[in-house]
Amino acid sequence: MSYSADQPSEPVPPTKVRLIITRSGHSIATEIPKPVVVVDTREQMPYTFANHRNWISVCEVEGLPTGDYSVRGMESLMSLERKTLNDIIICLTQGRERFFRMCERLAEFKHKTILI
Repeated sequence: MSYSADQPSEPVPPTKVRLIITRSGHSIATEIPKPVVVVDTREQMPYTFANHRNWISVCEVEGLPTGDYSVRGMESLMSLERKTLNDIIICLTQGRERFFRMCERLAEFKHKTILI
């Protein structure tokens, strides 16, 4: 399959098999653990990663100081804040101060994302 800048990109479906990683011609995929996704306890409608069993080990729910999602062991390095369209409209109109405080906390992470 080839991609062109002229073609619109479409989501790629999850793979049916685990990624094959080789070193010196030998598979090392079994040596690399799948990541554990950490979901914040306040996330009201958490994303389900059920379609990504080949990529993600498990989801664990616990309180995160900033953001809705992270990866176990990388909670201080990466954070993802998920917003619905309604949430972001409210954040940019009625709850601007609170949203900007959250953005300031999010800015401290090396890897950060706001997913709408």
